[in-house]
Amino acid sequence: MPENGWDEYRKLVILELKRNGNRLEKVERRLNSIDRHITDMKAKMYMASTISAIIFSGMITLVLKFV
Repeated sequence: MPENGWDEYRKLVILELKRNGNRLEKVERRLNSIDRHITDMKAKMYMASTISAIIFSGMITLVLKFV
């Protein structure tokens, strides 16, 4: 014998908690994916910056040799 509808309400609350848990797991997976992409982009940016600095340093050195 249910007490004041509590049994039905409890079931609804549990279902909602599970649904929210699933949503949070999806959000966490997506955030982890975004974090990996950002890390990859940073690594590529640092690599490009380093290569650019080496090239420009070499060009400046060559220009200064001929001046």
